[in-house]
Parts: sequence; structure tokens; C-alpha cells
Amino acid sequence: MLIIFQVCQDDAAQAGELLVREGWTKQPPLVGDIVSMGTERHWTIVRLMEFEPIAEFQVVESVLLAHVSPIGISPKGQWTCEQAKELFPLQSLEVALSAKGQPALEISYGIEGLPLVGQLFTAEPTAHPTAMRSVMLPWMVDRIEKYVSVSESPYTAIHLCWCVAMKEIVAA
Repeated sequence: MLIIFQVCQDDAAQAGELLVREGWTKQPPLVGDIVSMGTERHWTIVRLMEFEPIAEFQVVESVLLAHVSPIGISPKGQWTCEQAKELFPLQSLEVALSAKGQPALEISYGIEGLPLVGQLFTAEPTAHPTAMRSVMLPWMVDRIEKYVSVSESPYTAIHLCWCVAMKEIVAA
């Protein structure tokens, strides 16, 4: 089972903490379970959402979205994902993977609800304080599996974008 951990409010994260990360498990977590978002500070799961595949025989049987908040800090006001849903009602969550059980190559948002396609890119900082440079990654999306929520969700879908190394494509 793939679990996507996402902070409720982006401004709750401190330096070194991730806003979103994935994890693999055989047993689903529970609301109240303790997790890490990249530092020694502990977070707690405050909401779980299940996403099911739309087709049979998917690589991953289900995907869970776990919203987390720092221990002792109750999320107040509107959550970041709900704010984004107001701006981008078709928004989906995209998880680029190389193999089941392996770390994600990338987790991103598709504001039009469409999955990643083609070659993966990332961004690097430049000398300019706000400018970023696009950098090609050595991965290409090979196939896509779509998962939809069984209840109300801030995302239209979670797309698992299975990738192959570019060198494998050249060799074929």
C-alpha cells in the first residue's frame, strides 16, 4: 500500500521538513499515528483518505492520503490543499515511481487533473533569488495508473506515473 503524507498547512513546516512525502506499508496507518516529515519533530495523522484504482490488476492495490499536523498544533483555518482546490478544482496528485516499494522520483500537482507524461524535469536554483532553471531528469513516464477517492477529496485523482530510466529506452 502506498501512503502519501501531506501537511495540512504548508506554513506549519519548518526548515528541512517536507510538505509531501510517500511511504510504503502493508498495514494502513490510523488517525493519531505519529510520523516524520523529514526532521526529528513529530507529526500526527489528522485525516486519512482512501483512493482506489479505476482498473483491475493495478500494481498498487490502494493509495492512502494522510494529512498530518505537528504534534500539539491543531490545524486552524483553511488547509493548503483546500485553498488550492478553490483555485484549481481539477487538481490531481502525481507520484512518479520507478518500482513498487521504491522511493518516489517526484511528487507533484497537476492543476488540470492530467497525469505526468514524457520525460521528468526538476528545477534548480540560479544566481537570481527567485529564478529557477529547468533540469531534465533521466526518467521517462512509461505507464500511468489512476486512483480515485472513495470520499470527498481535494484531488480529482492520484496518478501513479511508472517511469523507466532513459538508458533503458535507448537500449530497447
